[in-house]
Amino acid sequence: MIGTYGPGTLFGEGSLDGGPRTASVEAVSDLTCSVLPYDKLKAAMAGDPAFAMTLLTEMIVRGRATARRMKSLALDSVYQRLRAMIATEAVDNHGVSTLGPDWSQQEIANRLGASRDMVTKIFRELSKGGYIAVGRGETRVLRPLPKAW
Repeated sequence: MIGTYGPGTLFGEGSLDGGPRTASVEAVSDLTCSVLPYDKLKAAMAGDPAFAMTLLTEMIVRGRATARRMKSLALDSVYQRLRAMIATEAVDNHGVSTLGPDWSQQEIANRLGASRDMVTKIFRELSKGGYIAVGRGETRVLRPLPKAW
């Protein structure tokens, strides 16, 4: 999994050059999508430079994010990737950083490009050290995670 996107997000832009799509999309909640045929998209880009710039900017942002992810997969340990993911994905729940029920250990492993067993092992050690508490469909971050594991 490359990322999770919210309302108003566009996708499918990777095929604008006429080549095959490079990604797939899976909805994690109810949604409504609109399909814009290529000829209409091309006309919209030609007729509205601000729209074309918005699309171009989104493509650049996603390209950079993909490059960062590939660098992380190549150079960072699973623990380093997990620590970074928790820092960006945990939400504040009454003063406690929490990963909710959508973040199963399998989902985390998928996101990190790791095995579920490795994530389970890291979670077990972080729990023993008092850094996290796992239970009731959520993971609570009790204190800052160590820089290295």
